[in-house]
Amino acid sequence: EILKRRAGASTTRWSPDVLQYIAEHVHGSVRELEGAITKLTALSALAGQTMDVEFARQALADHFARADSVVTLDGIEAVAAAFFGVTPADIHSTRRTRTICAARAVTMYLARSQTRMSFPEIGRAIGKNHSSVVLGVKRIEKLLAEKGSVTWSTPAGAREMEIETITEKLREQIR
Repeated sequence: EILKRRAGASTTRWSPDVLQYIAEHVHGSVRELEGAITKLTALSALAGQTMDVEFARQALADHFARADSVVTLDGIEAVAAAFFGVTPADIHSTRRTRTICAARAVTMYLARSQTRMSFPEIGRAIGKNHSSVVLGVKRIEKLLAEKGSVTWSTPAGAREMEIETITEKLREQIR
């Protein structure tokens, strides 16, 4: 019903088959539906091609690929916590050991770059205010720009690794 209304607002003629295809394959919010409709309308106009199910399937292929691999903050926290040898509860805590601060900042950075969460949303989820999230993200961005490294403690002793390597490894694990 929502899909029909949103599609009706555009200038493109929508066949029931295409609308059915979108309804079956685009999951999530109204915003996701609107995004799919907008993308199809624009691509159809640019390509000068009629809107059919095959066109919609090809045009939305990358859209579906992104939607299938949804990254969540819980997933990011779990991976970062395991990597640094802490618990997700440590990331939410007020403790400020080097290891926990590193895990927390990397979690904030990945949450911001891999999800659509805002700074305040990340802060609420982690139990910090949005300015703490902004600072954590900036700290990691600065380390990335400077090709810096992070040092943290493990039971076997101190470990050090380039931040770029850390973020790449964690991105691979959360997907």
